[in-house]
Amino acid sequence: MKAISLILLSIVMLGCLSMERKREVYDYKFNEWQQRQQREGWTSEIVSEIADSVRAMNDYRLEGSRDYWKTYGDWLKDGLRGDCEDTVFAISGTLRRMGYPHGMELVIKQSLLEDGQHAVIRIEMPDGTKRTFESIPTAMIPLNQFAYEILAYPIM
Repeated sequence: MKAISLILLSIVMLGCLSMERKREVYDYKFNEWQQRQQREGWTSEIVSEIADSVRAMNDYRLEGSRDYWKTYGDWLKDGLRGDCEDTVFAISGTLRRMGYPHGMELVIKQSLLEDGQHAVIRIEMPDGTKRTFESIPTAMIPLNQFAYEILAYPIM
């Protein structure tokens, strides 16, 4: 079962699926995460897997001047695609839909190398620690490019 999940996730990450198929894979994974959470309870491992998988499933698109912040529902309707803040809301929306009881924050960071900002998500883990998750494919940016946090908003 785990091998099938990894194969499906790999196919989604490669962008080989239609919008409808991507949604089917997301729904399959969502049900799988939900069943696992019901068996094991909330663990840092499950939260990390969900955050990393949603980020990997996102068909990253830099929106530029047409940018608007998509809700979780908009992200689903738009074929699991969006830029950094859309990915943050996709991760938080997935966790909230599953009943995740802990806090999450949209964190805006300022780039030192260019005049730009970037959004990531900070999640309070089940053990009370906080962990920040990247919102775009890691290969797209050097991790040290975004040097300092300027704002953090709680996600309801």
